[in-house]
Amino acid sequence: MCRKIAGFSAFSVLLAILAVGWTQTSLKAAASKTLKVKLNYTGSGPLDEKHKIHVLLFDSDPYNSTTFEPMVSKTAGTKNETVIFTDLHTSPVYAIAFYDKYASGQPESGSPVGIYGDGPGKMAPIKLEEEKTVEIEIAFDDSTKVP
Repeated sequence: MCRKIAGFSAFSVLLAILAVGWTQTSLKAAASKTLKVKLNYTGSGPLDEKHKIHVLLFDSDPYNSTTFEPMVSKTAGTKNETVIFTDLHTSPVYAIAFYDKYASGQPESGSPVGIYGDGPGKMAPIKLEEEKTVEIEIAFDDSTKVP
């Protein structure tokens, strides 16, 4: 037999306490991270309906990986735009930006490219923290291109 507490059984009170604790744990586990990527493209390519800048985020360094699968991407329509990624749940991430020279949506050979790090093959991890916004800059021109 369950004992009654102010009209509720002890079992009901216990379930309510467990539900609140589970909800708080779930919210904490689902806490997201935000990344702002400030672009500074000084190359000669025009930005228009077909030619944009794409920013790709990876969960591992794509130069040291067997696959080139971004976890998320965004598109910028100006050379100095800030692209904002919200609801990220992975840390660290790695960022690449490329000018879509061929209007394909893919980083094709010859497309200008910029990375967050010290150059191709030397990407820097971007550490993200829950409920915080991290800001980085990717500056590039036409001198470094997708091989």
